[in-house]
Order: sequence, then structure tokens, then C-alpha cells
Amino acid sequence: MSYTQSKDERIDKKIDRDLSIVCEEILKVIKPVSIILFGGFGRGEGSAQVNGNEVVLSKDYDTLLVVKRRIQPSVIYQMSENIHRRLGRTNPLDSITMEMGSGVSLVQYTLNDLRYFRDAKTYEIKAASKLLWGEDIRDKIPVKAEDLSPWNGIRFLFRKPSGLCAALYTTKFLKEPPQGEERKAIIHDCHRVYLDAGVLLTVLAKQYRPTYSERAQVIKQSLNSSLPALAVKIPDLAEKIAFVTDFKLFPGEEKYSAIEPIRLWFETRKDLGIILRYFMEHHLGEKAEGWAELFEKYNARMNREFVDELAYFYLKKRFRVASKPLPRLANIAYQRLFCLKYFLKLRKEAGTLHWKALKTFPHFKVCTATAMLMFSLNEDGSLDRDLFDSFTKSMSQIYPVKIHSTTDAEMWAEGVDCAIRADRVFLDTFYGWG
Repeated sequence: MSYTQSKDERIDKKIDRDLSIVCEEILKVIKPVSIILFGGFGRGEGSAQVNGNEVVLSKDYDTLLVVKRRIQPSVIYQMSENIHRRLGRTNPLDSITMEMGSGVSLVQYTLNDLRYFRDAKTYEIKAASKLLWGEDIRDKIPVKAEDLSPWNGIRFLFRKPSGLCAALYTTKFLKEPPQGEERKAIIHDCHRVYLDAGVLLTVLAKQYRPTYSERAQVIKQSLNSSLPALAVKIPDLAEKIAFVTDFKLFPGEEKYSAIEPIRLWFETRKDLGIILRYFMEHHLGEKAEGWAELFEKYNARMNREFVDELAYFYLKKRFRVASKPLPRLANIAYQRLFCLKYFLKLRKEAGTLHWKALKTFPHFKVCTATAMLMFSLNEDGSLDRDLFDSFTKSMSQIYPVKIHSTTDAEMWAEGVDCAIRADRVFLDTFYGWG
């Protein structure tokens, strides 16, 4: 199997060497049930290119550890440290952000997580991944494409504002165009919006596919007929997704140089907003006046409906219980427990007792609050102060927000830093990284 669509032997050999090191270092510490490569390289759709004699990756190795019981965060950290030392890279767990192609992302799932969690990522692991070591448990994953809910696509899209804000972390880029890796980072995070929009659109069209290329083809063929109201709002959406997919599969310096990143950032934000409003209005039957109202409604509905759906699927598959009240109770219990874990993690990371965090489920709040921040930035670099205030109030429910500056540029930078740090605490809690 080739790890990229370019099928370049030099790229495949480098990745084979890297993944050999990854497996060696993992197996020195633990013996999981399986080690599975998922994500772009696991699907054979990784992004890499050869510059001179150097193979340059623009995607991390998404590595799944299938375990019988969850591993302590300190163990995950040590494995990551050992792996990156041998690869000659900085451990990404020591930074609040991960740069493109910077290393290895270690994620742990138990067998029960894979058997009973209804998620597009779980289906991708089943249908489009590569076994690196151990037992091939993929045929034991019961989730089917038709089991996936549109909420899966919405969840992916709400992970994008954090990346978009981090990429445009300074408003100086609005006057001094970014160069080098900063330029590529903006383009990369914008493209991820369109790639993950493909998850939502194909689920809504009831034609979900696990790979970028298949999703782009489905959208090209069926967007106008399956989602006509959205096609009217963004007439070139299918073409944009096709372009981004080709860029992702066959990257090149000349392609990067042809894109104006700041214009792309604002256009991407506009399209993301249209898609999110479309789903709220056409599929949830709700309207919202402004961005703050829209994202607070999303937070409330995802907290209830999306997590209820997951609990219902879990109980039905594992215990063959199809009761409606039980998932609601399971959801409430899960959110209370997660809030406690998040509160303790926040105390460790930020050194503060943020009591509000015990009351507010952070899973979606960190995403919807960051979306308010994203839309508060105007194209001239000024801030919509009302929307920025909505961001600080919403985020303060789960993270100690401290904005000391008074100028728009400095307030934006402080807001972005706060959003990234809050997101990292949530991810550390959710994945057990550190």
C-alpha cells in the first residue's frame, strides 16, 4: 500500500522507516491489542512531496493504540517523547499547537470504544486504515456508513474555528502577507474546512464515503440534487471541494504560490458560516439572528441531541436496550463526570480553581465559543466588540479568560491564545495525552 496518491517510492520508504520507529517505541513500553495508522496516510491519501532530496510531510501520523484498558496519560506522554526524540523532532505534547507534519499523534481507544461508538472516525478506522502491528480488529467494528448521523459532520466542522484562529494568530497578516510556513499553515487550515465539509454533505446526501476522493466525487455528482438550497447559497462549493481534494492529494510548491491566503481565509470563514446556518435552518428547523445566538443554540443542541444519539447507539449495540430515557440519563451522568475530569485537568494546567467549569460541558463549548471569536474579526483588522464580548463570556464558562489589552490587534491575539489553550486542556482531557 502506498501512503499517498502520488505513489512515490521515496515517500513510502521514508514513511515506512518512521512508522517502524513509532511501533518500536510503543512496544518498548506497552503491548496494545493493535497499532493502526488512520487519517490521511492510513487511507493512502497523505500529503507529502519531495523537495530536492528531502521528503516533506504536511500531515501528521495519526496512530491509534487499541487497548484493553486505558493507558495513563504519563505513559502516552513518555511514548510520544521517545518517538519524537528518535525522529529528531520536538514532542508536540510540549506545545499548545501542532505544526503541519510535525510528528506523531497518539490516540488510544479501547475495544469497546470501537465496538460501540457511532462516529465517522470509527467507521474510517474500520474501512480505510492500515494495520501496523497486532490483531486486526477492524472487522469487529460494527458501525456502518448508514449509521452515521449528520451530527458527526457538524462536530468535525466545529473543530475547524480553532485551527483557523490559530493560523491567523496576528492581524499583522492582514497588512503584511504571511510567508513560508505561516502562509502554508493558513492555506492548510482553510482547506481542512472544505475537506471536513465533505463529511457532513455526504452524510446528509446518505452517500457517506471514508476517503476524500470518494467524497469529492459524490458531492460533484449529487450536491445540486440532494442539497439544492445549499448549492444555491454556495454555487461553486462542489468545485471548491474538488480543488482542495486535488491539492491535498497532490501538493506542490507551485500550488501554494498561486493562492492568496488572507483572501482564502475570509472566503473560507464565509462558506463555513453559510454551511452551519444552512444546517441549523434546514435540518434543525431553527433560525438565529446573530453569530452568538447561532453558536449558543448549536452548543445546547449538540450537548443534548448528539450525545444522546451516541448513548442510544452504545446502549443498543452493547446491551440491546432501545430505551429513550436511558440515553438521556447516561448523557447527564457522562457530562457531569467529564466536567469533573476537565476541572481537575484545568487546575493542573492553568493552576486555578475555575468553578464554573464544573457546571458547563466543555466538549462543544470550546468550539462554539471559538467560532464567535473567529467571526469577530473584520477584514480591516478591527474587532466586532459585541461579538468578541460574547466570545469571552461564553469561553469564561469553561476557561479563565483574561483580556488585558485595549487595542483590537492585541485583543485578537489574546483571544486566540486563550482559545488555543482552552482547546488543548479539553483535548488533553478527552484523549488522555498528558
